[in-house]
Amino acid sequence: MISYAEKNTIIINNDIYLTPACTLKDIITPLYPWKKWITNSQGETVAYRLVLDKAKNQYGRLFLITHFTSPTNGNALLSSWYLAPEKLMDGIQNSPKGKITHNLKQWFRQETGINLPIASQQMHVGVFYDPWNCSGSIICHYRSSFDSDIKWKTFHKQNKG
Repeated sequence: MISYAEKNTIIINNDIYLTPACTLKDIITPLYPWKKWITNSQGETVAYRLVLDKAKNQYGRLFLITHFTSPTNGNALLSSWYLAPEKLMDGIQNSPKGKITHNLKQWFRQETGINLPIASQQMHVGVFYDPWNCSGSIICHYRSSFDSDIKWKTFHKQNKG
């Protein structure tokens, strides 16, 4: 269901390509039931959510949330995404590295054959745990989500492993 290809490409369902060069109009298409997920104070959609069902999947439905560099522009670049299977994302974890993040890393390696984190000049993919919502996900930040090279390089340096 998920694969990792060259040139920083994550492929979901064999036809959703997540790359640093993808735009809103490339990803949010009628092929899938995307839902507006988060809106800003102006009522503009800033994040979209897709729930993918997969028959006979031991981990349940797959959740994908996408963010773009601009909420009202079809040419806005994909700036970040969150991905998690339903049965691995929720639970209490007492530190940044715990059962939830460990299980998500294992699941990603099982799906793609790649160990997290993945870091390149254009993207960083790792695991994230939100203690307030007691949930974890695979998260990707692209260079396009940062205002400057300095901020990107600082983030990149702080998230090496």
